[in-house]
Formats: sequence, C-alpha cells, structure tokens
Amino acid sequence: MAPGTTATRRTARPPSGRPPASALARLTAAADAALRAADGAFPAALAALVVADFVLALAVAARVPYTEIDWQAYMEQVAQYRAGERDYRSIRGGTGPLVYPAAFLYVFSALARLPSTAAVQVVFAALHAAAVGLYATAYRR
Repeated sequence: MAPGTTATRRTARPPSGRPPASALARLTAAADAALRAADGAFPAALAALVVADFVLALAVAARVPYTEIDWQAYMEQVAQYRAGERDYRSIRGGTGPLVYPAAFLYVFSALARLPSTAAVQVVFAALHAAAVGLYATAYRR
C-alpha cells in the first residue's frame, strides 16, 4: 500500500449489489457463490454423499447391536391389519393405539415380509440415503 492511502476492505456483494447485513448474510452469499461456481460438480458430490450415507448406515447397523424400540408394537399393529382389521380405533400394539397414517401400515407390512431384521436395517439404510439425496437436491439452488 502506498503511503498516505487508506485501505478499504472489500466484501463480496450479493447479486442485488447491496452489502450483506450480517455475518450470516455474508456466509450465505459466499455459499451461494461457491455453489454457482461448482454447479457442474453437484451430481458427483450428490452421488458421493448418498453412497457415503448408505455405507455409514450399514457400518453402524453392523457394529451397534439391534435395539428394539417400537418394532414389536409395529408388527403387532401390522398383524391386525393383515388379519383384516380396518378400524383404526381397534388397531393397538404394545405402545398403544395406531397413530400413524395408512401408508405406515403398507410400508411396515412389506417390511414384515423380509427374512430378518438385518434385511430391514439395509432397507432403512437405503431409504435414509435416498432421503438425504432428496433433501440435498431440494436445497440445491
């Protein structure tokens, strides 16, 4: 810098041309700029994210012992549905009455047909990875 001149701090400006109002706004503007610059890399990054999520979920399922949270209650409710019960007031499990929508019964009826809880955990890992991919795609600008 030459003597007698003053330094001015330059900040990234959003497309509107106005300076960001806060640190969060500056961070958001920087993230937007980075995403625009790397837009072509999104499909590869998304694929890596989904695969990493799936592998991590499988690793957790392999290392952490199975813990039955509400599975037994869900299977009790599914058994009643599969036996022909259609009145929600009558479908109950170990945790109480059925409170989930009908899609819950359809999905868990399919899961009940899988040969083991390990197979169910793989399905849940795949569903979680797919959801992560969907969320990432939805948040993409």
